[in-house]
Amino acid sequence: MKKLHFSLLAILFALFAMVSFTACSSDDEDTPSPEDVQTYIIGMWQPTHVTGYDWDENDKPAKVDQDIDIDDAISFEFKQGGTFNEYFWTGNKWKIDCSGEAYTISGNKLTTYEEDGINVLDVYTIQSINSTTMVLKYNLDGNASYPSTITFKKIK
Repeated sequence: MKKLHFSLLAILFALFAMVSFTACSSDDEDTPSPEDVQTYIIGMWQPTHVTGYDWDENDKPAKVDQDIDIDDAISFEFKQGGTFNEYFWTGNKWKIDCSGEAYTISGNKLTTYEEDGINVLDVYTIQSINSTTMVLKYNLDGNASYPSTITFKKIK
């Protein structure tokens, strides 16, 4: 009886040890490879959701978790060669708002510049990107107290 009890305890201990030390994959998304970023960034991206902080109607930072209405969206078209255009929705089509602005990619960091290529507009961390979806993290107005995450869909 003692031998059976010891065997059961040994089996239970072995099972517990096996379960305790089994490696699990992380729930965090992997950083996209530089090749994926370079491949997928080219095209036009429409923001669809924002979580964190965004500007309220009084131009003050406000906590949000909401879908972005197309009428309020500014879409970005990233081109080969490091330039991008900004578009706004006119009710039936996208119209260029700003063109010829610059961007650079270093690892998973996307930095946008004014047309002069010197003055930084924003710095984003590319959390994920594929052929249809991109998720960017950034600090509203460059302030770490106001982190934000924007999800985009590729529209062309």
